[in-house]
Amino acid sequence: MAKREKDKDKKKKKLKRAEMGFVAPQLAEEAEENAENITPPAAAEAKPAKPAFVLKSTAKAPGSATKRNAAKTVKPAAAAAPAVNLGEGGEGILAKSRVLRLYTRLIEGKSFNREQVAQEYHCSIRSIQRDIDEIKDFLAERGTEEGVYQTLEYDHKVHGYRLEPPMVSMLSNEEAFMVLKILLESRALVKEEMKSIIDRLIDSAVPKINQAAVKKLIGNEREHYVQPRHGKKLADNVWKLGNAIKDQLFVTVEYQKLTGAIVKRKLKPVGILVSEYYFYLLAFIENAKQDSLPEAEKYPAVYRIDRIQSFKVGRVHFEMPYKAFEEGEFRKRVQFMFTGKLQKLKFICKTIALEAVLDRLPTAKVLESKAGETLIEAEVFGGQGLQMWLRSQGDNVRIVE
Repeated sequence: MAKREKDKDKKKKKLKRAEMGFVAPQLAEEAEENAENITPPAAAEAKPAKPAFVLKSTAKAPGSATKRNAAKTVKPAAAAAPAVNLGEGGEGILAKSRVLRLYTRLIEGKSFNREQVAQEYHCSIRSIQRDIDEIKDFLAERGTEEGVYQTLEYDHKVHGYRLEPPMVSMLSNEEAFMVLKILLESRALVKEEMKSIIDRLIDSAVPKINQAAVKKLIGNEREHYVQPRHGKKLADNVWKLGNAIKDQLFVTVEYQKLTGAIVKRKLKPVGILVSEYYFYLLAFIENAKQDSLPEAEKYPAVYRIDRIQSFKVGRVHFEMPYKAFEEGEFRKRVQFMFTGKLQKLKFICKTIALEAVLDRLPTAKVLESKAGETLIEAEVFGGQGLQMWLRSQGDNVRIVE
C-alpha cells in the first residue's frame, strides 16, 4: 500500500510540473521545428485544448548537482501566434508563402535577418535557411534561362541578406528605349564606342526576355549612326579629366584653336558638359589677371575635349577662392557653349514660339504679355550664343536690349 501511495504522489508531481510548462531539453529543438504546423481547434465554439507539454527530463546535466538544475524550461513555440489550419498539405503551403514573402522583400530593395524572420514567422532558423537556399537556386536558374544575374548575399553591415545587384537596377522596355534613343541622338561618340556602350547597356540593364524587342526598336538607327567628324575616342580622356575635377588637380593642356594654332594652358578644371554633339571641359585659366577679377566677373573658359591634343594631370591641388562652381547652374546660362561675363538680355517673343523659348532658356522670366506677344528676360554668360539662337527663330523673336 505504501508503495502505491508513493507512485501516486510521483504521478501528481509530474502532472503538476507539466502544467507549469516544463519541457525536456532534448525535445526543445523538435518543438521549435514543428511549431508552424500546430493548428488551433477546428470549431470556434469548442473549448481550447491545453497545449501538449512534455515532462522535465530526469537526466542530470554534466557538472550539475541536482536534477532540477539540469532541466530547461521552454514555452511552446506555437503560443506566440496561432497558425492557420490549412488542412492536408498545410505545411508546404506555409513554406511556399513564406518564401514568396521573403523574395518580395528582396526585390523591393530590402534585406532580412535570418533570426528575426524566424521569430516573425514562428518557425525555426533551419526552416529559414531552407528558404534562403531555395531563393539562391531560383536566382541561379533565372540567370541561366533569362540572363538576369543576381545573387543572394549576406551584408555584414546590416546583418541581413539582400539581392546583389538590386532588382531596381533593371530597366523596363520603355526606360531602356528612351535612354538608348537619347544616347543615339546625342551623336557625341564615335561609332565604335557608341555600339559597344549600347550592347553592354542592353546586356546589363535589360532583362534577357526583353532584349530582342529593344534591339529591334533601335536597330535601324544604330546601324545608320553618324559619328562626329573628329573621329576620336573620348571615354578615357573624359574619365581622367573628370577625376582631376573631383580631386581639384591642375591640368596642363595643349589645345588646338579653330584657326589651327596650338596653345598651351595651365587650367583649374571645374566641369564637363555635353552640348551639340561635343564634350566640353570647363576650366579657369591659371593667371594673375583671372584671379584678380571680382567674383561676379569670373567665368570659366570652354575647351572642346576632342581638340585637346595632349594633357597632363598634375599632382598639385588648387583651391577655389570663391564659391564652388556648379555645372548645372552654368549650363542654364550658356548657349552653344559661348561664354563671357554674366549679363541679362530682354527680347519679345510671339506666343507661337513661347514654349520653345522657355524650354531652351531655363533662366527666362516672363515680364509682360499682351496682344499675342511676351516680353522675356534671360540671364546668360556672354550673350553671343543666345543671340545666335534667337535670330534663328526668325520673325517670332526680336531682341529689345
